[in-house]
Amino acid sequence: MSDPVSAEPDLIKDLLTKPVPENLWHYTTYKAFQGIVESKQIFATDLRYLNDSQEFVHANELAEKLADEVVGSSVAGMTLDGVLKRAVNLAFNTGPLRADRLQVMVASFSHARDQLSQWRGYSGASSGVSISFDLSKIRPLRDDAVVVFAPCVYEHSEKNALLRRALSHMVDAVAEWVQDVEKAMQTDPQLLTKIKTRTELAYFPGFRLDVRLQQAMTKVNFDLVRVCPLLKDSSFSEEREWRLVVPISMGTHLQNPVPIKYRPTSDTLVPYIPYPLCGPNEPAPVNDLILGPGSHAEAKAATFSFLQANQIRVMPEVSKVPYRAS
Repeated sequence: MSDPVSAEPDLIKDLLTKPVPENLWHYTTYKAFQGIVESKQIFATDLRYLNDSQEFVHANELAEKLADEVVGSSVAGMTLDGVLKRAVNLAFNTGPLRADRLQVMVASFSHARDQLSQWRGYSGASSGVSISFDLSKIRPLRDDAVVVFAPCVYEHSEKNALLRRALSHMVDAVAEWVQDVEKAMQTDPQLLTKIKTRTELAYFPGFRLDVRLQQAMTKVNFDLVRVCPLLKDSSFSEEREWRLVVPISMGTHLQNPVPIKYRPTSDTLVPYIPYPLCGPNEPAPVNDLILGPGSHAEAKAATFSFLQANQIRVMPEVSKVPYRAS
């Protein structure tokens, strides 16, 4: 992890730019399906209100373990231990990833076309639909976009590698500072005698480790905000999820694209934003549709007519999953 970032593959960029599959499925109720097709939007829901809402806790724990594993270095007797621990603490506890400073809105899709666990979990006890979308245009084109669309990550080693990549901005800042100080000391062996204490070297004009770490921390935060919502516990791996991630910050560097709305549940109001799936003059990008195993006997005919009325040329199929409602 002490090697410069430029010498390593950019794992985060590789993840966030993975080619979008031709078919990604969204399991939902008939009511939500109707709303999606007619509005050409999908609801991105506040991550904290989902059943599997532990992504940031999970990422924080992994990042803390990584920070504990890294041995600090020193220059001219100045110890640099704890740089990564401070970075993790700043990001998750006092920085933009704190719960009261960041809302993360997500919309979920799956590689799984007709899967029993998805029907049970998301389609109204099997009497819903599995919608396949062409989502090739949903991802922002800019490399600096904070909104991402990418597959979730379940493997522990891959999650660690991504967090290492995010935190490596701090390691690189220190490594580059060390190199600059060593070069300066070779040029001017009396450098340390010009400084009252060795600690002052970090704030000496021309070196300013604090400024470099602050700049590196901005990069760390940017990577973590985009990656952490994609890190899921391995117990969810069957879902093979792709996520649209829309971070909304109380600060100025992450802007809300549309006003937050709320929908009621039995015990709370759930924040969400409607996110466009296509242009206003295009039909919703539905390219396949599976009707849940608990659907009405006449659902196929009604759904086909509804799709036709909305300029969508798709013939619905009925799920082949054997399912018996309890």
